[in-house]
Amino acid sequence: MNKKLIQITSSVSRRTRPAIFFVLAGMLALSNAGCGKSGPATGKVVGTITVNGNPGTNLLVTFQPKSGGRSSLANTDSEGRYILNFNANTMGALVGEHTVSIAEIPSPNRIEVTVENGVAHVDPKSVAAAAAANKRILKKQPIPTKYNRQSTLTAKVERGENTFDFDLTF
Repeated sequence: MNKKLIQITSSVSRRTRPAIFFVLAGMLALSNAGCGKSGPATGKVVGTITVNGNPGTNLLVTFQPKSGGRSSLANTDSEGRYILNFNANTMGALVGEHTVSIAEIPSPNRIEVTVENGVAHVDPKSVAAAAAANKRILKKQPIPTKYNRQSTLTAKVERGENTFDFDLTF
């Protein structure tokens, strides 16, 4: 009885061996598909911004690749330091030449919202005030256009660590 069972098992194994091999090879390939870093080549980018010799606080730093592609962004801290983010999962910027722009981030204007019985009510006066403040800020950027909309700043990002410090004078 045992001998017959072994023969049946053995004959089934011979017939299914190629199929099992391909299934296992496919599973191995799929399991390795997510391993390693994928995506475009990037380099980590850090630096410090000073404005007339003082730390450039509350600034938006943008690296735009000259060859096209996704920009990288950062906000400066209270000491003017920044660390670029390419996306939610990747720090840095694309490898290559970039146009760098630096602009002041407007202080947020408060929009008053109250909640009554689970319904949100927005104060129209606070919305109008916030919109007017943003319009004024867009018209009069405190940082000169040569550092943002018509930027003359450039940087060449390479793989690995990159440090770019900018001293804005005006």
